[in-house]
Amino acid sequence: MQGSLEKAREDGVAPRWIVASPYLRAQQTARIAARVFGYEEPVLMSTRLVPEAAPIEVWAEVRDMEPDSPLLFVAHEPLLSATASWLIGETRVMINFRPGTLVRIDFDAIGATPQGQHRWTLHAQ
Repeated sequence: MQGSLEKAREDGVAPRWIVASPYLRAQQTARIAARVFGYEEPVLMSTRLVPEAAPIEVWAEVRDMEPDSPLLFVAHEPLLSATASWLIGETRVMINFRPGTLVRIDFDAIGATPQGQHRWTLHAQ
């Protein structure tokens, strides 16, 4: 996983906020990501990122953050696959997550419903 984080950093990824599930493994991964990205803010915790949450709850988390700020969410399956697909307007899972997967989704606007564009997926080696 560290390799995929380093590749993302080399490609210019620089999250303004790192938000993680309250589960221990997500918190550990978020701290690793913070170190790799040189992130100096506290890692934020959100119960909206637990595995049984719904994609619309993750979207609410996005909408509650600073507009136009790059976010890194550290969470779990099946939430991540369902959410990433929903954010790009798909009704079925289109982006499959394995441990250490990073996905970039861009938004032109942060409105009531997401209209994201899937830019890339990076799987851990």
